[in-house]
Order: sequence, then C-alpha cells, then structure tokens
Amino acid sequence: MNKIRIKYILISVIITASFSFVLVTGNNKKRAPKTDYFTNITDTIYQESFSKPNKALSTLDSIIINRVNNDEELAHLLFLKGEINILNRQYKEVIKNSSQAYNYYKTTKEKYTTGLCLISLSSAYAHLENYEESQKAALEALLLAEEIPNLRLMGKVYNRLFNLHIALNDFDIALQYIFKSDSIFANLGDTASISACKNNIGALYLRMQKYKEAIEYFKQAENLLTKTNDKRPLTSTLNNIGYTYMQAKDLKNAIKYLHSAIALNDQIAGQVNPAPYKGLGKLFELTNQPDSCIFYYQKAYESYAKESRYSDMINILNHLVSDNFIYDNYAEAIKWQTVRDSVQALSWAKEKEELLSFANIKYELLKKEQQVLQQKQRNKTNHILYIFISVSLLILIIALIAMYSNLRLRSQKNTTELEQKLLRIQMNPHFIFNTLAAIQNITLAGDTIKSTKIIAKFSRLMRQTFEYVRHEDIPLEQEISMIKNYIETQQARFNFQFSYTLHVDSNIDIEKISIPPMLLQPFIENAIEYGLRHLTTPGKLNVEIRKEGKYLQFKVEDNGIGRDKIKINDQSEREINATEVFLSRLKRRRYGEEQSFEIIDLYKPENQPAGTLIKFKLRIND
Repeated sequence: MNKIRIKYILISVIITASFSFVLVTGNNKKRAPKTDYFTNITDTIYQESFSKPNKALSTLDSIIINRVNNDEELAHLLFLKGEINILNRQYKEVIKNSSQAYNYYKTTKEKYTTGLCLISLSSAYAHLENYEESQKAALEALLLAEEIPNLRLMGKVYNRLFNLHIALNDFDIALQYIFKSDSIFANLGDTASISACKNNIGALYLRMQKYKEAIEYFKQAENLLTKTNDKRPLTSTLNNIGYTYMQAKDLKNAIKYLHSAIALNDQIAGQVNPAPYKGLGKLFELTNQPDSCIFYYQKAYESYAKESRYSDMINILNHLVSDNFIYDNYAEAIKWQTVRDSVQALSWAKEKEELLSFANIKYELLKKEQQVLQQKQRNKTNHILYIFISVSLLILIIALIAMYSNLRLRSQKNTTELEQKLLRIQMNPHFIFNTLAAIQNITLAGDTIKSTKIIAKFSRLMRQTFEYVRHEDIPLEQEISMIKNYIETQQARFNFQFSYTLHVDSNIDIEKISIPPMLLQPFIENAIEYGLRHLTTPGKLNVEIRKEGKYLQFKVEDNGIGRDKIKINDQSEREINATEVFLSRLKRRRYGEEQSFEIIDLYKPENQPAGTLIKFKLRIND
C-alpha cells in the first residue's frame, strides 16, 4: 500500500469536503441578515465563485469599497469572502476575513452564522497546521450548535472534527465523527454535504485497504455530484475512484476514471487538481509506458510547484529522476535530481520545525478536547451530577489511563515515521552523481557492455532504495540483493580497486526471515568511502551473516586505512546521524540488540592500522 499516495487522497478529500460543508448554505436563509440588494448580488457572486473564484473575490472587493453602508453588510461580505478563499486555498486570507466577520456576528443573535465563521476559521487553521487554534474554533462552534440547537451546524462541526482527527491520525475517532455528520445531512436531504461525507468515508476505507467499501462510497458521492454538476468535488471523486481501482489492480477502470477526472479538470477555471496527473503517471509507470509516464508526472509537478507543496513535489521528482534514468534519459535524470535537491533542502527546513512541535501540540489538543467534552457532559447532566459523582470519577480515571496509553502508542508511531523520513536521505546525492559520472566515462571509453551492466545494477539499486524505505521490515533476501547491487555499483565507481565477499549461512531461510531495511548500507558505505578508497593496494570488503540461536550475527569488515588515519572532522554530520538512527531503530525493537553493536579497529602485528570491523546482532522473530 502506497501510504504517501493514500495520504494525498485523504488530504484532497478533506479540502473538497471542507469547502462543500462551509459553502452549502445557498438556500439557507440563516446565513446573515442583509438588504434586498445584498440578497440578490451576493447570491449571484456565490454561484459565480464555483467557476470563477478570483472574479468573485474581485467583485466583492469592489462592493466593499463602493456600496457598503454599515457593519452588518460588511460582515456579510467578509464572511462570503472567507468562504471563497477556502475554495482558492488562500488560508491566511480566510483567517483575516472570517475573523472580522466572526467579531461582528458574535455580538449579535446570529449564532448560526457565527458558527459558520468558526468552521471556516477551523478549516483554515488546520490547513496551516495550527491544530490547537483549529480545535478551539471547532469546539466553540459545537457548543453554539447545541445551544441553538441546529442540526445543520452540528453536522458541519462533526465534519470539521473529522478533518482535525484525520490530521492527527486518529482514524477510529474520525470515522465516528463522519458517520454522525453523514446521518445528520441524510436526514436534512443536503446533497452536496452528503456527497462530501461519502467521499470522506471512502477515503478512510481506502486507507484501511478495504477497496470494495471505498469504491462503493466514492461512487455514491459520484452519483450525487453528477446530478449537481459541481465540477471541483466531482474531479476529486473521479480521481479517488481511479486511484482505488489502481490499488485493487483493476487498471482498465483506473485509466477510465483518471482520464475522466482530467477531462473535468480542463473545464475548471483557476487551480487544477494535480492528483489525476500523478495517478496516470504511476499507472503508466507500472505498465512500462515511459513517454506517457513522464508526461503526466511533469504535469503533476507543475501543479504542486504552484502551491509550494514540497512533500508532493519531492515524491514526483523521485519518480522523474528514477524513470528518466531507467529509460536512458540521463541528462533529464540529472536535471530533475538537481531540482529535487533544491526542493528537499526547503522541505527539510520546514519539516524539522514541524516534527519538533508535533508531539507536544497533539497532546495539548487531545487534553483540551477532552476538557471541552467533559464540560459539555456536565452541562447536560448537571441535575444528576451528585448522584453519579463516584462513577464519573472512575470513568475519568479510566479515560486518563486510556489516553496515556494512546499517547505512548502515538509517540512510538511518530518516532517510526521520523526514522522513515531520515532513512530517505541515506541515498547520498554525491554517490548518485559520481556513479553517473563513472557510467559516462565508461560509455565514452567505448565499453558498451560494461556500461550497460553498471546501468542495470544502478537502476535496480535506485528502485530498491525507493521501494524498501517505505517498509518497516523486508525479507532478508531483498536486503542481500540490495547490498550486492550497492557494493557492485561502488566497485564500478572506483574502477574495481577493491573486491568483496558476502557469506550467508546455509541454514538461514532468507525468504522467511525479515529485518528492518537498509541496516548494513551505512556501514558498507563508510568502509568504502573512508577505508578502502584511500588504499594504494587492492582492498577487501567482507560481509558475513550467521545464525546464532535466536539471533542473526552481522559483520562488516574491511582492510582499509583504519579510523585512526581519518580525522574526526572528515566525518560528516550525515555519517554520525546515520549511526544514531541505526542505534535508535534497534532500541525501538526493544530486544536490547543495540548492546551488541561494536566498532573494532583492526591492527597488524606491527601495530599498524589494518581496517575496521562492525558487528551487531538481530533477534529472529518466530
């Protein structure tokens, strides 16, 4: 399961659903009080915003400057601007406009419109990853909905809380909220909101790999949206169906729905949905159609770049680098690798800040939500509170214990995700460029057979790296294959100035035993880069895997110049971090395997450096 792509499906659905829930108020007379003039003109602008959002915003600005006579009219126009800003994904503008509207409506009796302003603010804060403010606005809107009471507003708030818990990876809670929202809008007969709910439910089932259920809900949304002729959410829905079919290996239907999404994209003014282009790129990659594959990946990249969506940009660039290289477009591969390095640097700076604060933010959000929900319960049951106070305290204690347990599990998951992200940088860009240069030199020297073999090994290595890093564990057989490709590629790069042996005990079932991916690669790289490459005599690299009871014993030994001759300043931060990540990954397994890790400096009888030996053990799971 491609978790990155499914995450994009969820984000795409959330954006579409958030906008649908906020804007489906065209026939609702509780939106905001206004004069007859504003009733006619703003309804016209509202309808225009679906096809021409930028023009609608320009018209609103003109009305605000020339026709507004009082605070009530201004608040209504700012509220409408905030809704259209959501369509345009201008989230900072949403906060600016919706906040001004909210400040006016909270002083009036228009609690429904006040709640809508809060929902818009919650959506904008969530997309800007300010989860604390997003939750605060959503819970305030929920209390308003219960106070009025108003089912429509309550349904919208449940949807917003669904979106928030998706962002926090609380899928079970998210599913509860979206089913509540779906039930409310079904009773109200709100077609657009029902379709948004169906899309959200389908996206969650897709994440759970329940493809039949996912397609069922997506098609329910498609049928509803086709009747309303609402192109933007329909484009996302068609893309979701196409991607789900692709995951289910039904490529014929996948192509059909993705092409339908692109055709609908062409009819929409303004920003387009990049997902169908990315989906077709992946599909043609799977079916080995290089021209179509690269064309659609480039179209997807152009769309993501307009919005500075770094994670999606890097994902597409990885495909463009790998596919161009595999299809012998070396100049294009190098060009896209250069672009990827630049985008990655920008992404790392942002990602580092987010990772440091995410765990703390998540804890605070859950704590505040729990407090608000407790207050809500107390408000409803105040007249019998003292009768059940003992039971309530017991429930509270159990809830806190459960919450603490959940926080520990989420912390472990966040740590694993961080390790996976750090693993993605282990394929050194310098190694890629130097290998490409070596291939170029061999090709220019006229040794076609030799260059072809190296290209084949290098392309397999690239594919293995991008594929295996997505998994927590892989079969030992795949790890060994990747190690061989890596060492043999390095041999070619350094003109075979070192040889290697890779010994695996015959009693090890390499197909059934699984280990974390890319454990040995950093140490093999260090052996080559800091030991063997500096030798003036032929070098030797020995990799050994033996079975010792319930453990696998790994050894990486080289006869290089030794660590004493390498100044500590020559070791980059990357190598130091690689060792730290390695030990951290062993600690997360909780078998004490990190204690078996040794770095041994080897010496000749005359006390001259003779290389380095790395040893560690992994427990074999039954």
